[in-house]
This record gives sequence, structure tokens and C-alpha cells, in this order.
Amino acid sequence: MRRGNGRVERLYTKRAGLYKLFFIDLLQWEKVLEKFFIENDTLQPGMKILDAGCGTGPVTRVLYGLARERGFEEITFHGFDLTPAMLDLFQDWVKKEGAEGVQLLQANVLEIENQLPKDWNGYDLIISSAMLEYIPKDQISLALTNLRQLLKQDGRLLVFVTKRTWIARWTGAKLWGTNLFDPYEVETDLRQAGFTTIQFKKLPASWDTFMLAAEAKSG
Repeated sequence: MRRGNGRVERLYTKRAGLYKLFFIDLLQWEKVLEKFFIENDTLQPGMKILDAGCGTGPVTRVLYGLARERGFEEITFHGFDLTPAMLDLFQDWVKKEGAEGVQLLQANVLEIENQLPKDWNGYDLIISSAMLEYIPKDQISLALTNLRQLLKQDGRLLVFVTKRTWIARWTGAKLWGTNLFDPYEVETDLRQAGFTTIQFKKLPASWDTFMLAAEAKSG
């Protein structure tokens, strides 16, 4: 049975193009990600990366571009999302770019043990950007546990979520029906999922007012 995903899938099927226009084109989320990844030395050669809740692909697109600029080879990019309409926009970019080593699938993070191929595991890095906002609150630790189980022993999870601020209440909660978070909630959810080392990261000033970034490792 698919849990807590029908509303989200319908919402993003209807608004996939609007999401790309608002967050990617207007607010330039990709430029923010690029600056963040460069400052935090996120990318290394030979990595296996999972873009969890990839949407239209901003995380993978930025990392792919950085890898190409730096001449990093043999990096594997996997991405899954709940909504086919979002994946279609992402796949359009893959085809247009001729991007190699990028694989996309439809999957629900709450049920990925039954939906991902056997070789989709042992990741060096998993990134979840604006996905936990749409998970029922009582199932967020389950989603994070499922992601932790896909990491290699010394792998890292990087999470971007929307802060609980008055700006986010109008741009996120009202328009997109998102959950909002504070640092305590994020840390609690990560620890409940089995992560023992958690560090909050600084985002560029333009986004630090309504987004949180946290990096976690399991013991």
C-alpha cells in the first residue's frame, strides 16, 4: 500500500512546470546549491550519489556540471521521485545534455526497499532537497531510516529542508502545503533514524532565512 503520497503526486503532477519556474528559474536554487557544494567540498571523484526526491533534478544537474568542470570521472548519479511529471522534466535535461551515468526512477521514499533495484545502495552521498516537507510528520524518521540503510558505512546524508519562518509559511506552507522545520526537529528526526553525527551547514544569505542544511553520518 502506498502511504501518504497521493496528494503530493497530484499536486506536483499539476504544478511541475510552476515548481521549476518558481524555485529553479526565478529563485535560482541551482546557483545556491553550486555555491554551497563548492564551499563544502561536497564532490569527490568516483562517488556514488543518490538524489532522493530529485524532482526536476537541480541537485544532480549542479553536481554533474561541477564533476565535468573538474574532470571527475566514474561518478554515478541515481535519482528517484514520486511524481512522473517531475521526472519527465528531469529526463528531458538528461537527454538534451547527453548526460552519462545518470539513472532515474519513480519511487516512494517510504517504500524504497520494494521499489529500487538491488544495486541502488552503498552510496557515498545521499542528498534530500525539499523532500521531507511532504512526508507525514510521523513517518519522517522512517523515510530517513530508509535512506540511511542505502548508505555505505562511512557515507553521508545531506538534507535541505524549509525553515519554520513567516516567509516560508507564505511561500511554502500556503502554496505547496509543506511541513516546516526548526533545527531541533531536524536533529531529533535524524537521531531517531540512527544518525549519530549531525552538523548544520550555512547556506548563502539569500536562502539561509528559510532553508536549513544538515549533514549526517551514522555510527
